Amino acid sequence: LRALEKLQKQREEDAYRDADKSNEARERGNELFKAAKYAEAQKEYTEAIKRNPDDARNYSNRAASLIKLMAIPDAIKDCEKCISIDPAYVKAYVRKGDALFRMREYAEALDALDEAKKQDTAKKSTAEIDQLEIKCYNAINEANSRITPEEALKNAQANPKVASLLGNPVMQNILQQMQSDPRAAREHLKNPAVASNLRKLMAAGIVRMG
Repeated sequence: LRALEKLQKQREEDAYRDADKSNEARERGNELFKAAKYAEAQKEYTEAIKRNPDDARNYSNRAASLIKLMAIPDAIKDCEKCISIDPAYVKAYVRKGDALFRMREYAEALDALDEAKKQDTAKKSTAEIDQLEIKCYNAINEANSRITPEEALKNAQANPKVASLLGNPVMQNILQQMQSDPRAAREHLKNPAVASNLRKLMAAGIVRMG
């Protein structure tokens, strides 16, 4: 019975697909978004998705309205769905970064923005990406200014993800190099994986920027 219900649902969804009507719904959503009617825009983007679930734009645009509505986890899901359809969709990475910033997940936000930079070969989103990056680093610095290095280390040791980085021999070596020669950080930051780990340690207050 469940299999038949599932098949019937799939047939109904397939019958409802219409790329032209999807585009119309998305355009209505765009106009509503511009008018700051975010809840209404979100409904139109949802309609656009139902009409064409394979169009990455629909998920990215709905994510933008969800961010405005502060439905952050749902916005992140839409960004990730958009990226799964079109891995080169720059706005999805930017919006994911914005959503993560609002969740105070600054290291993860910076990772998303770093990916946005890589995909933004036309440099059309440079200003927006740079602005969000500055906001992330400013928030990290502000948070770190409220705790001592000792408190940061204690908190980090209680966080399994950060603690594992601190216990990683490679990261330990990198941190020692950076301590003796601050210029070494520039070289290490060229490695995406190391850069991501360093951002996590920055967010945890272990690595501090001057």
